[in-house]
Amino acid sequence: MTFSESIPSLFTLAHEIGHAIQFHVRATIENYLDYQPSRLHSEIAAVFFELLVGFEYLENFNKNMQSKKAFLEHVCSNIFKQTMTTLFEIDLYRMAQTSGELDLKQVREGWVKQWEKFYGDSIKLCEAENNMFFSIPHLFFEPLISAMYPIAQIVAMNLYLKYREQPENFKERFFKFLCLASNANIFEFLSVEFDIDIDDRAVWQRGIDSTPHI
Repeated sequence: MTFSESIPSLFTLAHEIGHAIQFHVRATIENYLDYQPSRLHSEIAAVFFELLVGFEYLENFNKNMQSKKAFLEHVCSNIFKQTMTTLFEIDLYRMAQTSGELDLKQVREGWVKQWEKFYGDSIKLCEAENNMFFSIPHLFFEPLISAMYPIAQIVAMNLYLKYREQPENFKERFFKFLCLASNANIFEFLSVEFDIDIDDRAVWQRGIDSTPHI
Protein backbone atom coordinates (compact mmCIF):
# COMPACT_ATOMS: atom_id res chain seq x y z
CA MET A 1 0.00 0.00 0.00
CA THR A 2 0.99 3.65 -0.40
CA PHE A 3 1.27 5.42 2.96
CA SER A 4 0.98 9.21 2.69
CA GLU A 5 0.83 10.05 6.42
CA SER A 6 -2.83 11.04 6.04
CA ILE A 7 -5.88 9.95 8.04
CA PRO A 8 -7.18 7.70 5.20
CA SER A 9 -3.74 6.07 4.96
CA LEU A 10 -3.81 5.41 8.70
CA PHE A 11 -7.15 3.61 8.38
CA THR A 12 -5.96 1.62 5.39
CA LEU A 13 -2.82 0.58 7.27
CA ALA A 14 -4.86 -0.44 10.32
CA HIS A 15 -7.26 -2.38 8.07
CA GLU A 16 -4.48 -4.32 6.35
CA ILE A 17 -2.69 -4.97 9.64
CA GLY A 18 -6.01 -6.37 10.91
CA HIS A 19 -6.01 -8.82 8.01
CA ALA A 20 -2.36 -9.69 8.71
CA ILE A 21 -3.05 -10.38 12.40
CA GLN A 22 -5.98 -12.64 11.62
CA PHE A 23 -4.07 -14.60 8.99
CA HIS A 24 -1.06 -14.91 11.31
CA VAL A 25 -3.06 -16.34 14.22
CA ARG A 26 -4.99 -18.65 11.90
CA ALA A 27 -1.75 -19.92 10.41
CA THR A 28 -0.74 -21.21 13.85
CA ILE A 29 -3.85 -23.36 14.37
CA GLU A 30 -5.38 -24.19 10.98
CA ASN A 31 -4.28 -26.52 8.22
CA TYR A 32 -3.85 -25.23 4.69
CA LEU A 33 -7.35 -26.20 3.56
CA ASP A 34 -9.06 -24.35 6.44
CA TYR A 35 -6.67 -21.41 6.57
CA GLN A 36 -8.75 -18.96 4.52
CA PRO A 37 -11.61 -17.27 6.45
CA SER A 38 -14.76 -16.16 4.66
CA ARG A 39 -14.59 -12.69 3.16
CA LEU A 40 -17.12 -11.27 5.60
CA HIS A 41 -15.30 -12.85 8.54
CA SER A 42 -12.00 -11.26 7.52
CA GLU A 43 -13.56 -7.85 6.80
CA ILE A 44 -15.25 -7.68 10.21
CA ALA A 45 -11.86 -8.31 11.83
CA ALA A 46 -10.08 -5.73 9.67
CA VAL A 47 -12.70 -3.01 10.20
CA PHE A 48 -12.58 -3.63 13.96
CA PHE A 49 -8.85 -2.89 13.90
CA GLU A 50 -9.58 0.30 11.94
CA LEU A 51 -11.89 1.43 14.76
CA LEU A 52 -9.41 0.37 17.44
CA VAL A 53 -6.62 2.43 15.88
CA GLY A 54 -8.90 5.29 14.83
CA PHE A 55 -10.39 5.91 18.27
CA GLU A 56 -7.01 5.51 19.96
CA TYR A 57 -5.51 8.07 17.60
CA LEU A 58 -8.32 10.59 18.09
CA GLU A 59 -8.46 10.21 21.86
CA ASN A 60 -4.73 10.29 22.60
CA PHE A 61 -2.79 11.75 19.67
CA ASN A 62 -4.90 14.04 17.52
CA LYS A 63 -8.12 15.56 18.83
CA ASN A 64 -8.64 18.25 16.18
CA MET A 65 -11.97 18.49 14.39
CA GLN A 66 -10.51 17.88 10.93
CA SER A 67 -9.25 14.45 11.98
CA LYS A 68 -12.61 13.60 13.55
CA LYS A 69 -14.39 14.60 10.33
CA ALA A 70 -12.03 12.42 8.30
CA PHE A 71 -12.73 9.46 10.60
CA LEU A 72 -16.49 10.01 10.45
CA GLU A 73 -16.37 10.34 6.67
CA HIS A 74 -14.47 7.07 6.44
CA VAL A 75 -16.98 5.21 8.63
CA CYS A 76 -19.97 6.65 6.76
CA SER A 77 -18.35 5.80 3.44
CA ASN A 78 -18.04 2.15 4.50
CA ILE A 79 -21.77 2.10 5.21
CA PHE A 80 -23.39 4.37 2.65
CA LYS A 81 -20.98 4.50 -0.29
CA GLN A 82 -20.47 0.74 -0.29
CA THR A 83 -24.25 0.22 -0.13
CA MET A 84 -24.61 2.63 -3.03
CA THR A 85 -21.95 0.75 -5.00
CA THR A 86 -23.73 -2.55 -4.34
CA LEU A 87 -27.06 -1.17 -5.57
CA PHE A 88 -25.28 0.23 -8.63
CA GLU A 89 -23.97 -3.24 -9.44
CA ILE A 90 -27.38 -4.88 -8.91
CA ASP A 91 -29.00 -2.34 -11.25
CA LEU A 92 -26.39 -3.07 -13.93
CA TYR A 93 -26.97 -6.81 -13.74
CA ARG A 94 -30.73 -6.31 -14.01
CA MET A 95 -30.30 -4.00 -16.99
CA ALA A 96 -27.97 -6.49 -18.68
CA GLN A 97 -30.51 -9.29 -18.18
CA THR A 98 -33.19 -7.35 -20.03
CA SER A 99 -31.14 -5.31 -22.51
CA GLY A 100 -28.04 -7.39 -23.12
CA GLU A 101 -24.57 -5.85 -23.24
CA LEU A 102 -24.42 -2.35 -21.78
CA ASP A 103 -22.46 0.56 -23.23
CA LEU A 104 -20.39 3.05 -21.26
CA LYS A 105 -23.13 5.68 -21.35
CA GLN A 106 -25.62 3.35 -19.64
CA VAL A 107 -23.09 2.35 -16.98
CA ARG A 108 -22.18 5.99 -16.30
CA GLU A 109 -25.85 6.98 -16.05
CA GLY A 110 -26.42 4.16 -13.56
CA TRP A 111 -23.51 5.37 -11.44
CA VAL A 112 -24.71 8.99 -11.40
CA LYS A 113 -28.27 7.85 -10.64
CA GLN A 114 -27.14 6.07 -7.47
CA TRP A 115 -25.03 9.03 -6.34
CA GLU A 116 -28.00 11.36 -6.77
CA LYS A 117 -30.25 8.91 -4.93
CA PHE A 118 -27.94 8.71 -1.92
CA TYR A 119 -26.53 12.23 -1.71
CA GLY A 120 -29.18 14.39 -3.39
CA ASP A 121 -27.95 17.90 -4.13
CA SER A 122 -25.38 17.85 -1.31
CA ILE A 123 -22.71 16.57 -3.73
CA LYS A 124 -22.13 17.61 -7.33
CA LEU A 125 -20.12 15.16 -9.40
CA CYS A 126 -17.61 16.58 -11.84
CA GLU A 127 -17.05 14.91 -15.20
CA ALA A 128 -14.15 12.80 -13.93
CA GLU A 129 -16.20 11.56 -10.96
CA ASN A 130 -18.94 10.41 -13.33
CA ASN A 131 -16.46 7.70 -14.32
CA MET A 132 -15.20 6.97 -10.80
CA PHE A 133 -16.49 3.39 -10.96
CA PHE A 134 -13.47 2.61 -13.17
CA SER A 135 -11.23 3.07 -10.11
CA ILE A 136 -13.03 0.41 -8.03
CA PRO A 137 -11.30 -2.93 -8.73
CA HIS A 138 -13.96 -4.89 -6.80
CA LEU A 139 -16.48 -4.14 -9.54
CA PHE A 140 -14.39 -5.97 -12.09
CA PHE A 141 -12.78 -8.79 -10.11
CA GLU A 142 -15.12 -9.51 -7.16
CA PRO A 143 -18.75 -8.82 -8.15
CA LEU A 144 -21.02 -7.63 -5.31
CA ILE A 145 -18.21 -7.84 -2.76
CA SER A 146 -19.07 -4.26 -1.78
CA ALA A 147 -22.11 -5.66 0.04
CA MET A 148 -19.74 -7.10 2.66
CA TYR A 149 -18.41 -3.75 3.88
CA PRO A 150 -21.57 -2.17 5.34
CA ILE A 151 -22.28 -5.41 7.24
CA ALA A 152 -18.67 -5.58 8.43
CA GLN A 153 -18.79 -1.94 9.54
CA ILE A 154 -21.99 -2.37 11.55
CA VAL A 155 -20.78 -5.57 13.23
CA ALA A 156 -17.36 -4.04 13.93
CA MET A 157 -18.98 -0.94 15.48
CA ASN A 158 -21.01 -3.19 17.77
CA LEU A 159 -17.89 -5.17 18.66
CA TYR A 160 -16.00 -1.99 19.46
CA LEU A 161 -18.82 -0.79 21.71
CA LYS A 162 -18.73 -4.15 23.51
CA TYR A 163 -14.97 -3.75 23.89
CA ARG A 164 -15.43 -0.33 25.54
CA GLU A 165 -18.43 -1.27 27.66
CA GLN A 166 -17.49 -4.82 28.65
CA PRO A 167 -13.71 -5.23 28.42
CA GLU A 168 -13.71 -8.31 30.65
CA ASN A 169 -12.53 -11.31 28.63
CA PHE A 170 -13.05 -9.39 25.39
CA LYS A 171 -9.55 -10.21 24.12
CA GLU A 172 -10.07 -13.94 24.65
CA ARG A 173 -13.46 -13.92 22.94
CA PHE A 174 -12.23 -11.81 20.03
CA PHE A 175 -9.22 -14.09 19.58
CA LYS A 176 -11.63 -17.02 19.31
CA PHE A 177 -13.57 -15.05 16.71
CA LEU A 178 -10.42 -14.50 14.64
CA CYS A 179 -9.66 -18.22 14.79
CA LEU A 180 -13.09 -19.58 13.89
CA ALA A 181 -12.96 -22.43 11.40
CA SER A 182 -13.77 -21.59 7.78
CA ASN A 183 -17.05 -23.50 7.96
CA ALA A 184 -18.10 -21.99 11.30
CA ASN A 185 -21.25 -19.90 11.61
CA ILE A 186 -19.79 -16.51 12.52
CA PHE A 187 -23.25 -15.01 13.15
CA GLU A 188 -24.05 -17.70 15.70
CA PHE A 189 -20.73 -17.07 17.42
CA LEU A 190 -21.32 -13.29 17.51
CA SER A 191 -24.78 -13.85 18.99
CA VAL A 192 -23.62 -16.27 21.69
CA GLU A 193 -20.32 -14.63 22.67
CA PHE A 194 -21.10 -10.94 22.16
CA ASP A 195 -24.90 -10.75 22.10
CA ILE A 196 -24.73 -9.31 18.57
CA ASP A 197 -27.64 -10.69 16.55
CA ILE A 198 -27.23 -9.53 12.96
CA ASP A 199 -30.93 -10.20 12.32
CA ASP A 200 -31.91 -7.79 15.09
CA ARG A 201 -32.74 -4.33 13.75
CA ALA A 202 -31.54 -2.83 17.03
CA VAL A 203 -28.00 -4.06 16.29
CA TRP A 204 -27.97 -2.18 13.00
CA GLN A 205 -29.45 0.90 14.64
CA ARG A 206 -26.85 0.75 17.40
CA GLY A 207 -24.06 0.70 14.85
CA ILE A 208 -25.54 3.69 13.01
CA ASP A 209 -26.26 5.63 16.21
CA SER A 210 -22.69 5.21 17.45
CA THR A 211 -21.15 7.09 14.49
CA PRO A 212 -22.03 10.64 15.65
CA HIS A 213 -20.08 10.05 18.88
CA ILE A 214 -16.85 10.01 16.87
